[in-house]
Amino acid sequence: MQIPPARIEQLKSLYKTAFGYELTDEEAQTQGLAIMRQVAIRHFDILAQKGDTNG
Repeated sequence: MQIPPARIEQLKSLYKTAFGYELTDEEAQTQGLAIMRQVAIRHFDILAQKGDTNG
C-alpha cells in the first residue's frame, strides 16, 4: 500500500509544523502507514467494545 503523493506532502508539512523535522518521502510513507495501522486498530477496538465485530 502506498499513500498518494499529495497526502505525503500534507503529512510532511504537518510533521514539520508539529516536530520541527523534515521527513523524507520514504519516512513520511513509513510514518503515514503506521498512523493508518494505529487508527485501524483503535477502530476495531471500539467496535469490539460495542460488540460489533462485523466492521
